[in-house]
Amino acid sequence: MKNLKILFVEDLLTDVEIAQREISKEGIKFEHKVVDTEEEFKKALTEFRPDLIISDYSMPKFDGMRALKITRSRIDYIPLIILTGSMNEETAVTCMKAGADDYVIKEKIRRLPFAVKEVLEKHLTHKAKKQALQDLNKSEKKYRLLVRNLNEGLMQVANNDRILYVNQALCDIFGYREDELIGKFGYKTLFLSVDHDFIKEKNSLRSEIPYEKYEIKGRKKSGEIIWLNISGSAVKNDNGDVVGSVGLLTDITERKRAEEAMKASEIKYRSLAENTSDLIVVIDLQGTITYISRSIEEETGFKEDEVIGKNIKTLLTEDSGKFALNILQERLVGKKYKSTFEVSLIDKTGQIIPFECGTSSISEKGKLKGFQIVARNITERKLVENKIREKDIQFRKLSKNVPDLIFQFTRRTDGRYCVPIASEGIKNIFGCMPEDVIDDFSPIAKVLHPEDQARVINDIEYSAKHLSNFTCEFRVQIPGRPDQWILSNSTPEKLPDGSITWYGFNANITERKLIEEKIEKSLIEKNILLKELYHRTKNNMQVIASMLKLQARHLGNKQLHNSYQEVITKINSMALVHQKLYEAQDLSSINLKEFISEVARNLQKSYRIKGTNIELKFNLQKVFVNIDTAIPLSLVITELISNVFKHAFPKGGKGIIKLNLFEDNEKKVVLELADNGVGIAQNLNLRKSASMGLQNVFTLIEFQMNGEISYLSKNGLLWRISFQHDVKKVRI
Repeated sequence: MKNLKILFVEDLLTDVEIAQREISKEGIKFEHKVVDTEEEFKKALTEFRPDLIISDYSMPKFDGMRALKITRSRIDYIPLIILTGSMNEETAVTCMKAGADDYVIKEKIRRLPFAVKEVLEKHLTHKAKKQALQDLNKSEKKYRLLVRNLNEGLMQVANNDRILYVNQALCDIFGYREDELIGKFGYKTLFLSVDHDFIKEKNSLRSEIPYEKYEIKGRKKSGEIIWLNISGSAVKNDNGDVVGSVGLLTDITERKRAEEAMKASEIKYRSLAENTSDLIVVIDLQGTITYISRSIEEETGFKEDEVIGKNIKTLLTEDSGKFALNILQERLVGKKYKSTFEVSLIDKTGQIIPFECGTSSISEKGKLKGFQIVARNITERKLVENKIREKDIQFRKLSKNVPDLIFQFTRRTDGRYCVPIASEGIKNIFGCMPEDVIDDFSPIAKVLHPEDQARVINDIEYSAKHLSNFTCEFRVQIPGRPDQWILSNSTPEKLPDGSITWYGFNANITERKLIEEKIEKSLIEKNILLKELYHRTKNNMQVIASMLKLQARHLGNKQLHNSYQEVITKINSMALVHQKLYEAQDLSSINLKEFISEVARNLQKSYRIKGTNIELKFNLQKVFVNIDTAIPLSLVITELISNVFKHAFPKGGKGIIKLNLFEDNEKKVVLELADNGVGIAQNLNLRKSASMGLQNVFTLIEFQMNGEISYLSKNGLLWRISFQHDVKKVRI
């Protein structure tokens, strides 16, 4: 026995040596370990892992019965022989009942090797039988589990065609419970009536044809018709007589439907292939043509039977043949290949025709069998491409000496930008080459001024969303050059694939920007000077008014004094115009709303009219006019309001003056001045009045301002003035 491990449980080493010597005499090779305490024994069981235990029956610290109990409490079985100095029959029976495999009296130690061999052989036999029984049980369980969990249905019938057994899968296939099938005629319950005789014949011939496969229709409990694949075998008894049949049933309904769909698909495919203008070719793994569509004759002049069976290379130019077969070879070894590629075919007359090809694999049961090639004649496309290429050459020649950039800019459907077409001017505008931006916008993006980048992109996206013209001024920073200003102007177009393309130009406007900055600076300086001019004019007019005021004090003539006073009032009104221009932002227009209300209140103070006597009511819109309109209008307003204060309310009467200012539907400025005073006589024509002031009013409105003026005397006097005013007109 090779590599045998024996654990001795003994407190006398001399007895251990005697036992070892006797065992060795019989040619038994072994290694051993000696223990005499329970702790050492337990440790040896775990670490030494003995094949056999030889234990003394009685020891001071430990004994054989205790060792036997510990050994039999373990899962693994270890043979144990009791070796003792003396043992009566009763003790021996007790040891054997407790589980000892044998016992040997030390006086008959020579029997020990034979006991060892016998116990080990018995243990090995028992172990083999136990393993065989376990394997058998496992096999039985596996068989039952296999039958129960088969995806295919299993059915056994007797010679009288009654069902003896069905598994769960068969019940699931047909929709029955097991108790609904056992004892029933299988052919009647599960198959169509037209096939009953066929099934009965198959079962009756089992002794002659013990095994066969066939396909047949079945009927589920619900009435649904299904397709089944049946593998039938004969069942024999111990004498070899056929006592029934067992069948393995597979539901192939989906496969049958797929086959029918495939047949229909193949009909459609052939119909499509025979009627399409594209050339469809099927080749095997060696490149031999196994099918070609009828369009081959129209495209190349060859008939189908002239190319079937030939290698695909025979239809191609030498370079195209090598290229196409190389792609197919790469496909065979699983490498990536181009989804489409171009080849050149040679027609029957020797003319070369360009085709664009796409390939797909043809597999059968997961194994690659060949390739299908769909080829499209691209002769016309090639002609167009050549024309485009020629136009592109012409475009580059024409734009070569133009410093500005002429471009086609595209926003792809994924949001990325590119510049498919760009003139040589791109070097001047963005510092890169046309080929740098064909598929990549980043060379342009990285030179956009950081402060302008977001604005430019936002303007592009807005133009794309609304398909509006793109016009934008921005700066670029090209390394080694000063910052420059660019004007971009383009028109968008939405393409069928959803991308947006702009056609336009970019121009360097740096010089123009510098000139604009100089002009703007000059205008600021002129505005400052003009403000100062308005301010001084106002001051000078006020000086004149003050001088006239002083002169009027020394006049003894009251009428002359009043005339002086009217002149002073008009000068102050014109001075107010210059004051408002001085205060205005653009130095070219006056807000009439503010001006009219201020003139009216100044006149009220000038004539020393209390607000409690004559009330001013304003309904004035914000209307702007330039100085050419403001100065004559100020004289008119001064004259008309002064007349109200002087004549409308004699003897200090109370009243109201209403001033309305607005723009009518024709965009004319309308000024209405009304009072509820005494009015004028019915037969009085103010146009023919001897008053110089009123004559000036009509002249200023109708001739200088090209406006209209009218009056109405009813419950006082109403003046209505209207004039056209160009608010865009700027006067400096």
